[in-house]
Amino acid sequence: MRFIDVAKIHLIAGNGGNGALSFDEFKGNTPNGGNGGNGGDIILICDSNLKTLMDLKNKKIYIAKNGSNGDIKNKHGKNAKSIFLKVPNDTEVYDENNNYITTINKENSNFIVAKGGKGGFGNLKFKKDKTDKYKFEKGQIGQNIKIKLETKVLADVGFVGLPNAGKSTMLRAISNSKPEVADYPFTTLKPHVGISKDKYNRSFIVADLPGLIKGAYLGKGLGIEFLNHIKKCKIICHIIDMSIKSIDNNIIRNYNIIKNELKNFDLDLLNKKEIIIANKMDMEGSINNFNLLKETTGDKIIIPTSGVSKQNIEKLLIEIANMLEL
Repeated sequence: MRFIDVAKIHLIAGNGGNGALSFDEFKGNTPNGGNGGNGGDIILICDSNLKTLMDLKNKKIYIAKNGSNGDIKNKHGKNAKSIFLKVPNDTEVYDENNNYITTINKENSNFIVAKGGKGGFGNLKFKKDKTDKYKFEKGQIGQNIKIKLETKVLADVGFVGLPNAGKSTMLRAISNSKPEVADYPFTTLKPHVGISKDKYNRSFIVADLPGLIKGAYLGKGLGIEFLNHIKKCKIICHIIDMSIKSIDNNIIRNYNIIKNELKNFDLDLLNKKEIIIANKMDMEGSINNFNLLKETTGDKIIIPTSGVSKQNIEKLLIEIANMLEL
């Protein structure tokens, strides 16, 4: 299941340093002004270990340093250091008007996306021409651009559960995603994706799939389309509503409905790594339901949480990251 991860960033390359205007009074006032240094470039490089653009989203603007000015006695200014931005393999680059620029991959790494200004010449450069000995140049302005980066990401984790189990709320609690959330079935009509990170800086991609219903494997609801998505996830997180807000909320029956849909669609889905997320643990009756679920599911990993109050969210993130590393 592939989604598009997008980052919009503002890049300001460094300006070139100015050339110097100076003379050597001990050598007949010959020009000896040094050149300015070049401004820093901003360069996109391919990092195959990256899966998302999450790190770039945390900072909206990147500014490279300016080159140093030239000085007297033929001293040239230092070139400014470039800024290197790591992106996943096959990241597409567009300008702010959505015009395609390039694709960053192993064959096209180290792409200068914002060029630093060239340093200006000092009057030393023009000493052979007596009429131009007072001539020197200012440094060029570095590129100032806004770009959009897009990369296709594969979901590591798929949230499954009955409609209104709290999947969208949970996704919002653990990631940067902002899916629509409401207290009625089928709020989610298409997958939402979020990028999560635990306290050890391990990131992964989570997809909130539309709620499954009984008979989904036969094509009811949005069944077949999203059961196919689940097949491509590394981990299934089965979210179950632990509250007793209605007499129809039989948690064991609800758990078995989803398990049967997975089994009837593809037996291999039962062999996928699974975490049971016991959601809405801040609501009435949840503790009794949680204990019942533990008794029924045996040695399954169950994390008691609340997407609304964010109870136990860090523990859930660590458990998912640990399981992905196995």
